[in-house]
Amino acid sequence: MSTRSVPGGTFSRRAIQSVVIRAATVMFSVCTVAVKPTCDASRSSNARKAGSASLPVTKWMRWPEYEAAVMPSVYAPQRRRSDRSTGVGSPPVPALLPAAATVILEGLITSCHPDGSLHLAAMGPEVVASRRFDRLVLKPFAGSRTAELLAATPEGVFHLTDDVLLLARVVTGSLTEPPAARPAEQVRGWLLKDACEAFEFRIVEADTSGQRALLTAEVVASHSHRPFRGFNRAAHAVVEAAILFSRLHLSGAAEIQRQLEMLRPLIDKTASDRERQAFELIATGCGG
Repeated sequence: MSTRSVPGGTFSRRAIQSVVIRAATVMFSVCTVAVKPTCDASRSSNARKAGSASLPVTKWMRWPEYEAAVMPSVYAPQRRRSDRSTGVGSPPVPALLPAAATVILEGLITSCHPDGSLHLAAMGPEVVASRRFDRLVLKPFAGSRTAELLAATPEGVFHLTDDVLLLARVVTGSLTEPPAARPAEQVRGWLLKDACEAFEFRIVEADTSGQRALLTAEVVASHSHRPFRGFNRAAHAVVEAAILFSRLHLSGAAEIQRQLEMLRPLIDKTASDRERQAFELIATGCGG
């Protein structure tokens, strides 16, 4: 076996090759994601060869593979790749999405009255927390006008907006005239012209057995009207106040007023005229 002298001692060619391979492995890991890297990787390899029914405890993955393992409903489950030595395929990515991977986004929904006119309601559907926005789970209260209209015409448009005054007016029922809107392109519904983003949807599954209907909707078209510049603390307080107002029939006026007073310092410190007007509109509607 040949050897080579280097500063600090003499190493065999095999030892030098081992060092080079280790260095290349470290460089490659910069572009990968590790899941519990302290575990023994050989056990992971053996589990794959044995056709284990679960993901290996230790696995180095490129970023798309990592996202596929974390959010399989966003990225299609990977096809089994045959093992060259045994012919046993690696286990597929689980199909179910963990509950923590969904978020609730507050916004406005437009649907249609029987005569085709615009109906506007505030709602916070569940969405998959990802860059893609292709599915909504709407939860209107059973017996509400929105639930009735979506049952009659199972499609509409969900909007993301930074106009908290409009949100407050919709929630409190003090909107004197509908905002500027145009007909939706793919569904029966309306697109609010001043919304930041809009998502046309069709309901593909409905469960109306509970206090709240569970309506799973597929997004069929999306629109970006203008950038969302973010909320200050007062705007966040108005959104929370609007949610509290929607639960007035559940919690009672006294409890809602108590929670509104906890939000008031955010209004006093950071609100513009529009946030202040929106908050006072909600507080007045709660009997404050």
